[in-house]
This record gives sequence, structure tokens and C-alpha cells, in this order.
Amino acid sequence: EELAERISAFQHGLPRPVPHARVELEDATKLRKLAAKSVDAIVTSPPYVATYDYLAHHAMRLRWLDLDARPFERGEMGARRRYTPLAPSDARAAWAGELAALFAALGHVARNGAPLVLLIADSAVGDVALRAEEIVLEVATTSTFMPVARASQARPHFHLGTARAFAAAPRREHALLLERRTSTKK
Repeated sequence: EELAERISAFQHGLPRPVPHARVELEDATKLRKLAAKSVDAIVTSPPYVATYDYLAHHAMRLRWLDLDARPFERGEMGARRRYTPLAPSDARAAWAGELAALFAALGHVARNGAPLVLLIADSAVGDVALRAEEIVLEVATTSTFMPVARASQARPHFHLGTARAFAAAPRREHALLLERRTSTKK
């Protein structure tokens, strides 16, 4: 009942006429189905690196939707199963590479000046923290996006195997606002 009430309230809050929505299934690091500079704003939560295996997390949904899991498995960003065996420096470099591919694709489809909001959290490989905000800002310097604002909040860390990584400074979750540069100069 509560969900039905919220959906109804949401529906009443929509502008008239209701804007058209288009849903595409595609690799976020490629975005081949979207035209260049056709997106006004992006709000996303890239996978939290080395935190989850999203493939396992979404296995039931994939079956229910009758979607082939193999492309998802090949393109899954940040999968814990891939990051756990890496040395921390290799994990950081791999995550920066995955974010760079994401930013390149998003930069291609975002209009000049379009906001990009990322909800992302710190993670760890072994005893070394992967500070999401630092890595995102590092990658942004070589992308078409520039940092505009951020908000961060300490979050509990429940994985005992990497808890020592946050002994000196807590794990944080971040809302990061970036903006598509109006020029391709970085």
C-alpha cells in the first residue's frame, strides 16, 4: 500500500505532458546506442570497487528478465572476485582504468555543461583503503569532466578481512558532482 501511495504521489508530481523515457540495455563504458552529446544529466552509482560481486547479487533478476548473464559478467565493473587477488596498487590502477573508460563513454554522450553525479564509497584491498573520492578526482583530471562539489559521510565497514584499512580514517560514502567540460581541453 505504501509503495502504491508513493507511486501515485510521484505520478502527480510529474510535469505535464509526462516526458518520454527511453531505456537501453548496454555497457556503460561503451554507450554505442546513445547519440553524441544527447544526455542532459547523469546520476549513477558506479559499482563500489572490490565490495560486491554484482553478477551474483543480480543473478535472480537476470533470470527473471531472461537476460544473458555472460555480457554482464565480462563487463562487470569493480567485481570483488577480480579485485581481491590483486595487490593494492594494481587494484587502484585497475579501478582508475575502469573509471576512465566510464568517463570517456559518459563524456561522449553528455552535453557540454551536463552534470554527472556519482554516488560511490571507499573500499579496500587487503589492508589498503581505496579512497573513492581521490581516485575519481585523479581520473577526472584526464577526462572531459571537472569536479564541482562533493558531500561525504562516514560509513560503517562490515568486511572483517579489510577492516584494518580503515583504522586510521573511516570508510566514507561520497556524492560527487562533476560537470562535462564545455571544451575538450583538459
